[in-house]
Amino acid sequence: MAFEKITDLSVTPAYGAIKRREMSLWVLPGATNAEIISLVGLPWVNIWDAAPEIDVSSLLESIDNTRRPFKVARPEQDHNNFPVSECVRIYDVKQRETDSLKQKRAIDRLKDRIEESNGLLCFVGGAQKNWDDIHLAQELADGVDIVILDAEEAPGLSDDCPKTLLWWDRGAESFANACKTMIESADDPGIVDLKDAPGVRLNSQLLEDVSKYWTFIGKAIATSPAAIDQESFDTFLNSDDDAWAAYSMGAPYRRRTACEKKPKKQDESVKEPKKVDFIHEVLERVRRLEREHLEPTEQFRQVLIFCEPGSGITTLLRQLAIELARQGFPTLLSKPFPKSFGGRSLEHFIIDAQDQWLRYQQDQGNKTGMLPCCLLVDADGETTSADQGLPRSLQALGRKILLVRALERSRGEIEEKTGTNIYALRSDIQEGELVKLGAHLKSFCEKNALASIPGEEEWRAFHEGLASLGKPPSGMPGDEAISTAPPFLIGIYPFIKERVSDNNSLEQYYYRKWAALDSDDLKEIVRILAVAGIYGLSVPFDILRRHPDLDSSALYGANKETTRMIDVFIGWSRQGHLTRDDWCLHMRHAVIGLFLSRMIDPSEGDFPFRALLPLLKGLSTKEEDLWFVGTLAYRLGRRFTHRSPPFTLETDTTLQRAARAIFNGIPNFVKEASRTIRHHQGRYHIHVLRACIHALEKPEQTTLARDDVVDIARGEFGRAKELLEMASEIRDEGEPISNVFNTLAMAHFELAKMLGTSSDEGKGRFKEALDHQERAIKNDPSNGHALRQYVDKILESVSSLDEADTDREEALDKLGKAESRLRCLSRQLSGDVQDELPTFWSLARIS
Repeated sequence: MAFEKITDLSVTPAYGAIKRREMSLWVLPGATNAEIISLVGLPWVNIWDAAPEIDVSSLLESIDNTRRPFKVARPEQDHNNFPVSECVRIYDVKQRETDSLKQKRAIDRLKDRIEESNGLLCFVGGAQKNWDDIHLAQELADGVDIVILDAEEAPGLSDDCPKTLLWWDRGAESFANACKTMIESADDPGIVDLKDAPGVRLNSQLLEDVSKYWTFIGKAIATSPAAIDQESFDTFLNSDDDAWAAYSMGAPYRRRTACEKKPKKQDESVKEPKKVDFIHEVLERVRRLEREHLEPTEQFRQVLIFCEPGSGITTLLRQLAIELARQGFPTLLSKPFPKSFGGRSLEHFIIDAQDQWLRYQQDQGNKTGMLPCCLLVDADGETTSADQGLPRSLQALGRKILLVRALERSRGEIEEKTGTNIYALRSDIQEGELVKLGAHLKSFCEKNALASIPGEEEWRAFHEGLASLGKPPSGMPGDEAISTAPPFLIGIYPFIKERVSDNNSLEQYYYRKWAALDSDDLKEIVRILAVAGIYGLSVPFDILRRHPDLDSSALYGANKETTRMIDVFIGWSRQGHLTRDDWCLHMRHAVIGLFLSRMIDPSEGDFPFRALLPLLKGLSTKEEDLWFVGTLAYRLGRRFTHRSPPFTLETDTTLQRAARAIFNGIPNFVKEASRTIRHHQGRYHIHVLRACIHALEKPEQTTLARDDVVDIARGEFGRAKELLEMASEIRDEGEPISNVFNTLAMAHFELAKMLGTSSDEGKGRFKEALDHQERAIKNDPSNGHALRQYVDKILESVSSLDEADTDREEALDKLGKAESRLRCLSRQLSGDVQDELPTFWSLARIS
């Protein structure tokens, strides 16, 4: 048949269009006043008025005072830049016997405008007698679903229409009421459309609690608005956290080949990594998780995506979040710079959402099972997820959960990453892809009557201008720059707005914006946030207010023009209990902070610090203060790994100088309240110890005598040991004590390496290291870093044994323990490490 009878709009293709308010009405001859009166109050985008006996414009004016009719009688009166929120466009397509040939052609052209429509098209009136109009809409408007409101004549429709029509036989008033109910429910954040379960009501208190820490991707976000204005689009380009309207309308370009899928193991024969559509990959993974029948302990899945600064990870995760929500999966995205993930409130929300879905299925007599819940954590949430064990707590729920975590890493670290469910996103972009991105934005702006976008040749010049410049030197050997690739995606906003097209121009652009601020206080606030942004931090407003030489009221006393300039740099975020003290400020992007800081404080290189020292001096032991300075310590500590560039003993690197100044600038009473600070300050001294070992291994690279280097090394070990032992005695839920013991073991391993494991002192330090390693594993048997370090260090010590060594029996005992730890680690990593066991024994060189 050519039509399908419907009685419930929620189970038809019309449902999504009604929620999005993508609705158009075609009034056919034969429609009655009563039908039109019941319908005109709906949020129509366009109305085609073909009924000569009714004046739809007058009826709309008399009934709906919120939007006024905009009547289009001739094609030249129509235009694209149309304020849908204020007006209803009414095409006058009435056929009159007195119409001239020219008038008839004009009417035909107005009818052809249906070709540009999307969503839902409703016909009301005499359908069978006006089949030509319906057939025209079917032929021209492929992107619409058609509903015919005709109680009498729909069964007599022709069978030769291009596709199925929806037939509502309960009258126009009933249809209007059903639409209004759906629109009202779309505005209720507690009513969501889950997969195969539309209109499910979630627990409002749980949703309110979890929304303090997460953005729930409900109807208000996933539903595309009818239109977007220039200000909202500019907000999206400037990376504003609230620019969801642009995302739901498809403003971001979908980079289908930007992401790399990492292999399970390093494979030198593979020259080019596999390029994948990350959004498609995750959608397939969550669908597979939904289909699988699993034990409760196996229902948690985690996907890691390693990314460089400026890679567009936030945009990618937001696109993914909307796609997951539209597929019907309950989806949460971490809020910017999260202090917490909500603990029990998050767990209760997940359980409630899945239980509500299951209850709906049971009420409908449908299948049972479990709908996966999807959680997406942006790169700025890494500290929180690491410290609070988010993956572990989610796995313990025994529920179907997909966790996607973005982790910001340097290019070198990304190159080394391998394993199942690991992806990589880089900051560079090929010219062809950038041109496609520009064409997409241009098409979007033209479609929505926004300001013009640069053309193809300008985008090519933009790429050439940035690609020709490498990373600016940071000034000192051993320094590590924030970004090693041209900031193509960061530069899009200034390129589109002011045609800024190369790296030097970008730095000058942000510096000019900063210099043009009319207040020294505002300049200093932006400078502070720029430095904080480089370390991946947001700054609590309450901490900023305590700055001894700063009037923070300049932020909210600025005029409109100054506020617009400030918005280029600053974003605001809020989480937890909504009080004044919960507001935080952050740089819109770390790379922008880097550009600005290089211009303001060039002597500090890529690791500035002086702007933060007054804030550190005014710290207290309040929760937000400890969170801020603990996150700063953690971000610094991430630079003190084996893979990090070594410090020098001759001249401070910029990172070395910054770390020492920051740790010295934190008041002692604050350090005494934070295990995190003490822990990572201890890691700083271990990194200096590594510099000593490096100098002993390559004496030609230092002017210091060997004995002096050894003395420095012993002093750094002693300081690290003291700090880590102090850290272990501080009660701090934000830093697992297992991590502290693991680092304490590392300090002993490093000293043992310097002394040599053949010496008595070296053997003693190595044994102490193993004892601390055991304590780390005992406190957290699932600590993968502790398990891996235990195995690695035993392998290093055993593989260096001479065949005639008298300690071979002891070595065998160590190997047995290490094998047990390796198997524990392999179980955590989905069995991937099992393949390493033969290598383990071959390294031991024991038959």
